[in-house]
Amino acid sequence: MFFIIGNPRSGTSLLRLLLTTNPAIHVPPECGFMAWWAKKYHDVDLANDPSRVEALTDDIVSSKKFEFWDMSREDVAAAIRQSENRDYASLTRHLYTTHATTAGKPEALIGDKNNFHVGHVPQLDSLQPGSKFIHIIRDGRDVAASYMALNKAADTATSQYYPKLAQTIDRAADEWAGNIMTVRRAFAALAQDQCIEIRYEDLVADTVSVLQRVCAFLGVAYDPHMLNYHEHNKAQGLEPAEFGAWKKRTFQAIDASAIGRHGELGEEAIANFNMIAREPLALYGYL
Repeated sequence: MFFIIGNPRSGTSLLRLLLTTNPAIHVPPECGFMAWWAKKYHDVDLANDPSRVEALTDDIVSSKKFEFWDMSREDVAAAIRQSENRDYASLTRHLYTTHATTAGKPEALIGDKNNFHVGHVPQLDSLQPGSKFIHIIRDGRDVAASYMALNKAADTATSQYYPKLAQTIDRAADEWAGNIMTVRRAFAALAQDQCIEIRYEDLVADTVSVLQRVCAFLGVAYDPHMLNYHEHNKAQGLEPAEFGAWKKRTFQAIDASAIGRHGELGEEAIANFNMIAREPLALYGYL
């Protein structure tokens, strides 16, 4: 199993779609149920406590965004009953493989994408030992520009899941720098073959080479159909339609128009961001 992580507005959804378009990979829509319910169920012997299975089923189905998995309570219960292993980690992982099977990919490598997971790498590695992690980084000033643009449109948002983002440049810089450094510290404790970092800018500028590198890291073959992710998204609804208001680019081919957009912030805002987040900006070549 592998996890795609990154600060919000850094290209995690783009990377998820690129990878899940590969026939050998399946990454369901974003939902963090595995981490959310781990504390409650991680040490329960579900083989000998069927009442907890019912509770686990209810909790998973109630999880934020799980409705986009298109799995009913009966589907989840059936998947749990069919799992050969009865511990929490195996049961939740089996839900991913069940989702992949339903999508016609029974042998696919399973992935997960969630920005929430930037602070949960050690927990996920403990739950799913040997898993791999892909960290995608985008120029934090462009991230902040995206934050400010989405915040302006928030008043007209109709989805309960519309992003709740930092409202000021200073907070955006603190959040971005904090998330970057949190992941770096977590990766330092992992085996080298468990983690990889890519920059959004490199993914956009040299898509094939970066995807070949990521596929090699995951142990699967690169597939040129990955570049048609946007067409697959339109045809199959890989990204929930409700998210279209803030994920319009997932329905478009890759282009570089979002790179360098931080000029719209103004010189003072950029200077503030540079001061607060100087270390990670320099580490990833943005300064």
